[in-house]
Amino acid sequence: MSLTGRNLLLQAILYGSLRFWFFSLVVSEKVIECIESDAYHLLWASNPEFLSNEEGTAKKTRAYIHRPATYLPQKEGGASLTHVRSHIKAFYAQ
Repeated sequence: MSLTGRNLLLQAILYGSLRFWFFSLVVSEKVIECIESDAYHLLWASNPEFLSNEEGTAKKTRAYIHRPATYLPQKEGGASLTHVRSHIKAFYAQ
């Protein structure tokens, strides 16, 4: 699957299912780290696999874009990934 397709899945499934909780609850640092590790794994693993008994994904994956650049638009060489921490802060501000 392409990077765009994986990003769409990430936005729709992972972030989409958690947006209500971001809006209504204070999210701990540990939960944010787990969400980021799952997002990273889904985006970059050749065969993403998630286990229900894991907190975050501990499997090794290798990105071909530096992590700070993944938040840039694809036209600028990034992956258009949502910055989860900023996203959650925006919900708090709202």
